[in-house]
Amino acid sequence: MHIGESGEALYTVRAGSPRLLSTDHIREICDMAEKYCDGYLRFTSRNNIEFLLDDKNKVEPLITELATRHYPSAERDIPFPILSHTQDGSTATLRQPTPPVPSKP
Repeated sequence: MHIGESGEALYTVRAGSPRLLSTDHIREICDMAEKYCDGYLRFTSRNNIEFLLDDKNKVEPLITELATRHYPSAERDIPFPILSHTQDGSTATLRQPTPPVPSKP
């Protein structure tokens, strides 16, 4: 949540995204932005999606829809996959974090 000097709140929900997107995928993202964020979103420097909401009551429904559409999201109770983007424009790869090595007794 971000609070402006005026006291207004802005909520950000971040979701993972590959670097290369089809127009159908972009339309899907825009449809969710229209539904929950009055059409506002932004892409991060690593091409992830940040949905910008001014209504706290829309945060959980958006997170739920992202989950049903299988978008990785830090807002859910699952380990957040690491999105690896290369600087040369190669396709992004998605991998799960390495589990910790159990300690010996």
